[in-house]
Amino acid sequence: DKEMYKFLHEEIAQLPVQYRAILTLYHMDDLSYQEIGEIMSLPDGTVKSYLFRARKLLKERIIEKYPAEELW
Repeated sequence: DKEMYKFLHEEIAQLPVQYRAILTLYHMDDLSYQEIGEIMSLPDGTVKSYLFRARKLLKERIIEKYPAEELW
């Protein structure tokens, strides 16, 4: 719903810049690890690591603010 969409955008905006950029490039722009690495001058492994950390941090923030029963 609109409230969750707004919440997600707000939480993504609070992520560290590199995490936010990689998350956006991967999930919204559908770029590969290699393409993101070329754009950001990072090795593929670093891109994967940052993406994992960004998702983990975002998940933790969501769980912290929304009880599980509201998410499902």
